[in-house]
Amino acid sequence: MEIKESEITLYLSTKSEFYKAGWIAADKGVSRKEPDGDNPFYAEYESGYGDCISSGYRASTITAPGKNKSEKR
Repeated sequence: MEIKESEITLYLSTKSEFYKAGWIAADKGVSRKEPDGDNPFYAEYESGYGDCISSGYRASTITAPGKNKSEKR
């Protein structure tokens, strides 16, 4: 999977919340969580986790909607 660094936010905006949770967990160095029981959304979480690791890009480059990391308080 090849994602340009400048397109990470756009790329993740097309993904489910479960995929994003996996991506962000990988970014933070959280070990992969196993689901409690049968969870049909775990595959999306696992996919996001793996894609973050394999891409080399990190979720820390993403800002929440309406927030600008460069703004000082």
